[in-house]
Amino acid sequence: MSVYSHSLILPEKEIDFLLELLPISQKNTPDIYIFDRWQTIVTLAGKNSDLSSRYNLLKHIVRSSIFSTYNYKQSMIFIYLFNLPYQDSFLKKLHGVFCLFHEIRHHHQFITDESLFLTSLSDQTLTDTSYSLSWCEKDANKYAVKWMRRKRREINDKFQLPTPQWDVGVNEKNKLRILLN
Repeated sequence: MSVYSHSLILPEKEIDFLLELLPISQKNTPDIYIFDRWQTIVTLAGKNSDLSSRYNLLKHIVRSSIFSTYNYKQSMIFIYLFNLPYQDSFLKKLHGVFCLFHEIRHHHQFITDESLFLTSLSDQTLTDTSYSLSWCEKDANKYAVKWMRRKRREINDKFQLPTPQWDVGVNEKNKLRILLN
């Protein structure tokens, strides 16, 4: 496992700390890539692909407002902080933590029941709504919420967050909600 953070919001040392909070084996953890800016993806992708494929990849990520993905074929997690719907770095950090925990759960789903995970992904009838309500998405969101709540004190202490009374949850459409007190 390697962490490649191109982020001031969630640098590599913070990702290592967050992974230590979870009940996972570090040796089975996928490579993790974190981006604050879409331009960084263009630069990195330029080393490995042609201009057309770089453009199509970036266009898909930005147009779809993808926050994070798990690539099970290559055992990689990508977190796109530039797509998060906040200007505030505190909210981006919390949402980024959620995305990390969520995608780690997808990795766990894949390694523990590959068939069920792949069946969930291959369902041709999935729409945006049904995808977010699929068992693997609901389970990954539940997992991320549980561990963020359980480790809130450690997260607050490490990051010295300005609003230590935050909470996270998911709404009826299984979408993240960050609550500030």
